[in-house]
Amino acid sequence: MVTILTETGSTEVSDAEAKGDDLWLANDTVETATGWTLQPEGLCRGPVCVSIPPGRATEFHSDTTVNVAALWRHMGHPIRHDRAGSVWVLGAGATERA
Repeated sequence: MVTILTETGSTEVSDAEAKGDDLWLANDTVETATGWTLQPEGLCRGPVCVSIPPGRATEFHSDTTVNVAALWRHMGHPIRHDRAGSVWVLGAGATERA
């Protein structure tokens, strides 16, 4: 079980896989935990989409999972986790907090 804390609250995720500084969530869990979804344009939340850098798709997603930590780092948002990888804090970026 992994606890994910965001600016909108906390979510308990049973199918998360923490690997070092990466946090992989099932595609259908990503939106519930973060508000983002995997779309053909990239990772999107509402009308905002973040493109996956060319040649780096496997760092961000597989057919069934999304690396939420890679997305957060790519967007320049703060992210922290405990040593066990059981609690993750996905912070809002400075422009979102302003």
